[in-house]
Amino acid sequence: MRGGPPILYWVCGMRFLIVMSAPSISLFSVVVPVSPHGAETVEMRHGWDLIVTGVQYGSEVRVGGQWYPIEPGKTLCVPRQTPHAFRHPAGLRGHFYVASRPAGLELYLEKIGKKEIATDVLKVMQDPELREAGGPVENLNAETTAEERKESE
Repeated sequence: MRGGPPILYWVCGMRFLIVMSAPSISLFSVVVPVSPHGAETVEMRHGWDLIVTGVQYGSEVRVGGQWYPIEPGKTLCVPRQTPHAFRHPAGLRGHFYVASRPAGLELYLEKIGKKEIATDVLKVMQDPELREAGGPVENLNAETTAEERKESE
């Protein structure tokens, strides 16, 4: 599993927070902020299978030329090398998880987007719009003592 400070990738206006990376899978929390105009990403094609699971409605994914809503609790699969794009309508925010197989989608995101580490992530995760969209608010770098962990069990 990946260690170190949290890493955030900005790709086409979407915020990808890497949650976990293991040899066979990477997991990202993706938030699409509210936009007055809406947006659509450029079509992408890469060597990773994607499993997209909705948390909050407000985004859609195009696979095979057809748009599908990313709905809370629903899962969509995007096979590797399949052209796909994301969009979100004006005035809505979206939040969804993306699991990629094999691991390593973050290498692709780093090439096509902007990477930020730790302190920048904390500032973004404290954004009120992201809090409402289900993003974590606690200090991601905070250490807990053995006593605090024992008390919470």
